[in-house]
Amino acid sequence: GFEGQRAYTREEYLTWLADRFPPLEKYIPVVFTSASERRNVQRLVPLAIKVHESRLKVIPTSILSRVVDEYTRDNRAPRNKEGKQLNFLFAVQKSNNPPTFEIRFNDVSLIRHEFKEGLEDMLRENFGYRGSPIRLSILGRKDK
Repeated sequence: GFEGQRAYTREEYLTWLADRFPPLEKYIPVVFTSASERRNVQRLVPLAIKVHESRLKVIPTSILSRVVDEYTRDNRAPRNKEGKQLNFLFAVQKSNNPPTFEIRFNDVSLIRHEFKEGLEDMLRENFGYRGSPIRLSILGRKDK
């Protein structure tokens, strides 16, 4: 723990956070502050505004689809035993606040957990969703 032992460096604290809360380091910005020393407190409100604004972003379908298609081509698994391969069909942003995306593929059974995780990371990175939850609805060709 960090209670009353010694001063820890930022790097040590970030490592501790990442170990205890693995998803946090991917999408939650961390700001080190000290109200008593008046250090970095002024960074909190602009960061909160930036995170809020990212939740309101609307991504055009053409751009979203292009980026997801590129990600799929670069990261899909090899063909399965039956010779089927994951193919991207289309993506659309269904809503914002939080950003919610519907992404369709030919066969969702071909999607691995790592692929879906990487897809979310890629969306965060490409469209600036750091600090905002993202909802993904991954559907197959025939799903409603």
